[in-house]
Amino acid sequence: MEQSVWQTRWVIGCFFSLVLVAFFLPISESLTDISYLMAFACAVVSGVAWTYRLELIKHPVIIVLLLLLAMIVSGLTYSGTFGNAHTWKLLKTYLWVLATPFLLLAIRDDQQRRVIFHAFLWANALILCVSFGKLIAGWLGGYQANPCVFRGHIIHNFFMSFASAIWLYLAIKRPQYRRWMVGLFILSTLNVFLVTSRTGYLNWFVLVALVMVCELSWRRCLILGAALVSLVGGFIMLSPMFLQRMDKAVTEVVQHVDNKDPIAHPTSMGIRVVQLTSGWHLFMQKPWLG
Repeated sequence: MEQSVWQTRWVIGCFFSLVLVAFFLPISESLTDISYLMAFACAVVSGVAWTYRLELIKHPVIIVLLLLLAMIVSGLTYSGTFGNAHTWKLLKTYLWVLATPFLLLAIRDDQQRRVIFHAFLWANALILCVSFGKLIAGWLGGYQANPCVFRGHIIHNFFMSFASAIWLYLAIKRPQYRRWMVGLFILSTLNVFLVTSRTGYLNWFVLVALVMVCELSWRRCLILGAALVSLVGGFIMLSPMFLQRMDKAVTEVVQHVDNKDPIAHPTSMGIRVVQLTSGWHLFMQKPWLG
């Protein structure tokens, strides 16, 4: 479908805004929000997203995201936590996730979509450089430096685990860049296990396993799996933080079980246990809501 000159200009504005979104996503929440608003405004004014609205509604990813959002809103209504400020911050995040496919509909060119995708990887490569720079400076200065940069350790590891899995995927699918991709994958994996975020550890294992199962034969999958176990084992020996976090997780679960009033004295893992048990009880009582 041909676009007028003014539509093309607004689509270009949406494209550059989405490049900023992808780049700032692991770096700054405020800049990401501003870029999202700019991209959303450009997509709406251009009218392109409205033109392809039927494609948006029928897309299976959108259906899943809408069901997820409806489930979250229903759960929040049932639990009565709409008055909590953290709830609205969480909903804002889910709304951004839901708006992303809507914004990408305005970008019809595959090359532009690849640029947006690469912006996210460049941001994580920058984070890797800064993170290891801090570690080297700490080693030379005789102190233990915090490898986490820009945002909190959970956000840092969450996005770095995605970048690590993507670099592994590109190492498999792009033989001409395999050495670079393998190097970035190894460095990002080391970085994930140097940062104290159990969410990142779990995310890394799940995403890497998903890439291996989907892109490799079972024999190559076993070989790469054995190599990764050795690699991660070596990283864990270099980074005592992983074992400390796992030991703390076990301790917090034990404290939660032994505590007579776990709600009044919550722990990080205890909260997760409560979430799982509450979700299971809700599912048993109201299967349709579960």
